[in-house]
Amino acid sequence: MIRTVDDGLSYLVRLNDASVLDVYLNSAVDSARSFAANTDLCEILGTRHADDT
Repeated sequence: MIRTVDDGLSYLVRLNDASVLDVYLNSAVDSARSFAANTDLCEILGTRHADDT
């Protein structure tokens, strides 16, 4: 699951199955890049909060 956090600038990626990790993370990064291309924002930071988040 990929959910946009309240501010619209953050994406929460939560996994039920580790096999989709790359797909979900790549999708979140693509969304962040698209947003950054249309604004003055240009940094992407990924942080692991737990094994599934």
